[in-house]
Amino acid sequence: MNKKEIPYSDLLNVAYDVAIKGNIIKLKADGNSMYPYIRKGSLLIISHVDFDKVAKGDVVVFKGQDKFIAHRLIKVQYVNKQRQLTTKGDSCNNADTAFGKDLYIGKVIAVEKNGKTIDMTTWMQKKTGLFLAIVSPYTPIVYNSIRFLKKMFIKKSLKKTYDNTSKK
Repeated sequence: MNKKEIPYSDLLNVAYDVAIKGNIIKLKADGNSMYPYIRKGSLLIISHVDFDKVAKGDVVVFKGQDKFIAHRLIKVQYVNKQRQLTTKGDSCNNADTAFGKDLYIGKVIAVEKNGKTIDMTTWMQKKTGLFLAIVSPYTPIVYNSIRFLKKMFIKKSLKKTYDNTSKK
């Protein structure tokens, strides 16, 4: 059997065509921009929800340059009467460039990780998503503070361990 490699861009186009026709697609997350909510290797279950029905807090999927991107919807605006969505990864410092219907693929309706499925359409998950979208501008401060505290704790912890072992 002769194997032929399919270009990645062709696979993305097929997935896009399948999704916009109303089919559910599953894609594996390959980055950590949505950490800790979605981790690298998590399986994203995506449904093509109408572009006009996605709401702030939803995790939406859109076409990036040579990849699909799943980020949280943090802002809906209208430019020349055209709906535009602004998204941001939960662990990213900056928001993405706003995009329109032409790049929209769908909405993450569930996440599978560690053998468990999280239904993103429940009342609790929707409220959690909305909360994360609202605090989104402050995530760099929160994450940088946590990183700083971790470094301080680890340095102190290592120093204590070193001091205790060197005294013996």
